[in-house]
Amino acid sequence: MNYILGSSGLIGTAIVQELEKQNVKVVPRNEYENWIEPAHFMSFLIENQVNSYDSFYVCFGVTDPTSHRNLLKLYNCDIPISILKESIRREFRVITFGSIQENFRVANNYVQSKKEFLNQSLEMGGLATHMHFQLHTIYGIHAPKNYMLLGKVLEAIRNNSNLKMTSGEQYREYWHATDVAKFVVSQDWIDNTNRIIPISSGHPLKIKDLVTSIFVKYSLDSLLSLGSIPDDPNESYTLDLFKPSIAATYMRDPIRGVLEYLDRCLRETLNEE
Repeated sequence: MNYILGSSGLIGTAIVQELEKQNVKVVPRNEYENWIEPAHFMSFLIENQVNSYDSFYVCFGVTDPTSHRNLLKLYNCDIPISILKESIRREFRVITFGSIQENFRVANNYVQSKKEFLNQSLEMGGLATHMHFQLHTIYGIHAPKNYMLLGKVLEAIRNNSNLKMTSGEQYREYWHATDVAKFVVSQDWIDNTNRIIPISSGHPLKIKDLVTSIFVKYSLDSLLSLGSIPDDPNESYTLDLFKPSIAATYMRDPIRGVLEYLDRCLRETLNEE
């Protein structure tokens, strides 16, 4: 059985769609958020007769870096760690998701909570039943969150309003959630020698190139104010974070992919995560 935790989110929705022909059980939030208490999780495991053939996809999390630290820690670290601890006893598989920035110095509370989870999970030793995927920027399926760059871009297009942003010299990789899900589900557990798997094409683009392409397409380039906001010194201005991985062949062209995604957002009313 494949247990999906966080099925309404971007990655969770894509994983459910990818596993549609396999056994899938969606675990509601009011169930898994109680798993911080081992007794609650143990009851679930016993009731569902969870064994070594089962997989838990931990797709939930709090991504807004302005959220309270305690909330970030609870959902991004504490509950996933509780799940991992029980996986040692029963040997079921656990798939978690984090950020490619976890191994670097980033002044971001979201990334810090993900780094705390990663560090605690590594202290448990070489768990052969754990895979942790480190992600770049994910888009697709749902409407973009308003605190994300694509959310702000979409708002500016809809309202014909000015978009103020940094120089745009930061590097990013933009991955469609469906492509990420295809790669994740394809992974083989037989030789799981490296539990930390970065999902990277090794070919990032500068944010200014992406955003400029978007505004030019919609003939709104006069509304784009590059450099009107100071650059964050902790951003990715070098290619250090972007090394190609085995996932590279799953990635679609990011500019074309984002443009098609925004077209859909403008045509349809997409659900928010």
